[in-house]
Amino acid sequence: MSYIQDPVFQTIQHIRTPHVVETVIAEVWAGWADKPPAAVQIKPGLTHYKPFKQARIMAEAIVILDDETASTVKLNFFFHIFSQADEAHQEMERAHSQDCLPCLGPPVFPIPQWRTVVWTLPNAPN
Repeated sequence: MSYIQDPVFQTIQHIRTPHVVETVIAEVWAGWADKPPAAVQIKPGLTHYKPFKQARIMAEAIVILDDETASTVKLNFFFHIFSQADEAHQEMERAHSQDCLPCLGPPVFPIPQWRTVVWTLPNAPN
């Protein structure tokens, strides 16, 4: 098998492509805050990759809420990518069973088309 056939690797490529992941995060933010952000900037960081199983990507995010006031929110995201959709679903159920601390962004959210669950600090699991 090659990396081209690995769904985990393909998702890593999506997340490491700024305009692709920024669009998805902006859509999630609009659903969470009932208002879309003016812009989202994602800087992917460390990647922990287990071929054909799972991966974790840490990323810094800057969400520009309003162009006029230049108010911004800085967040750290942890993208947990799974090879199977049911694994991502189980991770989401586990996330909903936990008490999430208040933060300036959505505490945990799924990206179903990528079999990914995204945690926001301070709620990221160890």
